[in-house]
Amino acid sequence: MIYLFFIVLGMSCSSDKEDPLPIKTVEELALESLAGTSGITYSIANGGSIRRNNLDESRFFDGFTLRFNVSGKTFSSTNGDDLFETSGTWEFVGNSFDKIKLSGNKPASGVDITFTRTSSQLILVFNIPTPPSGRLEGTQALSGSYEIRLNNNLS
Repeated sequence: MIYLFFIVLGMSCSSDKEDPLPIKTVEELALESLAGTSGITYSIANGGSIRRNNLDESRFFDGFTLRFNVSGKTFSSTNGDDLFETSGTWEFVGNSFDKIKLSGNKPASGVDITFTRTSSQLILVFNIPTPPSGRLEGTQALSGSYEIRLNNNLS
């Protein structure tokens, strides 16, 4: 009986314990939330929407998709009309890991975009200001406060 006790004690004190999982940083968690581990495509299909100044503008973005990739922090979009670039890079805004900024020259580029991820949707909220001169290559027509709800395609 004592012999069995020492065998069990020796097995429980073994140094072959599994290494604990590394603790993820806030940035790593935010990156995973937005882009998963290998990228996520979000789509307006199946109940997504694009609202500007609380008016539904979804009809202008039929088939709109937005993909965020982990590698290189790149993005791509389809049917983003004049609002989004077709591709580019993105970055977190400072140490605020709930805001991103897209590269490019389109109106949604270069503005702080707050994102929230639910189990089924990505919600983007941002404002495109009216240019000081009132017009800058169609930007005035797109200025306003946006709330975009896109569904996860998990691909």
